[in-house]
Amino acid sequence: LVDGILYFGLLLLSIILVVIVFEGVMYFSVPVRTIVFWLTIVVAAAVGSYHVILPLLRLVGVLSRENDQATAQKVGATFPAIKDHLVNILQLYSERDTTQHYSPDLIDASFADVRGEIEPYDFTAIVDYSNSKRLAQLLGVVAGVGIVLVVFLPTTFFASLHRLISYNTPFESPAPFRLIVEPGNKDVLKGETVRLTVRVE
Repeated sequence: LVDGILYFGLLLLSIILVVIVFEGVMYFSVPVRTIVFWLTIVVAAAVGSYHVILPLLRLVGVLSRENDQATAQKVGATFPAIKDHLVNILQLYSERDTTQHYSPDLIDASFADVRGEIEPYDFTAIVDYSNSKRLAQLLGVVAGVGIVLVVFLPTTFFASLHRLISYNTPFESPAPFRLIVEPGNKDVLKGETVRLTVRVE
């Protein structure tokens, strides 16, 4: 679940920053902004459902969790000394009251033996946090990029974000040049000659 939340946050933030940057540079048309907006929504919903909602439903018990056999196989793969002992004893124990090949007492004794065999091991070693750390670091980097854009280009950033949110509203792209008239706003007397200078930037 933690990996899923980090992955979802990383992907969503990356997509948002990328489309904001491209919108700020290219000034998308209404059809393009509409496609980008709804495509982002669809991708976010799909990724969020798979990586966050489904694991959360399994965690609270709405959906079935990983069964004991699968967990035992992971334990055996992580600790070679255990091998498939745990898987075998779980299979036997599940048939304890129905099997005719082994007596319940023998199964109980075997279960006790396996329990003693696995007791020294720390099963928390099965949980690998390296992927979570890597995702957290990448999320931090992307978030840092977002902060830099907000701090150094706030007008462009929020204007692009506004245009993307208002995807069905036409916006005029700024002219590639600017006319500067000097002296600009100046009070003059009637009949007075004023020299105007126009510069293009």
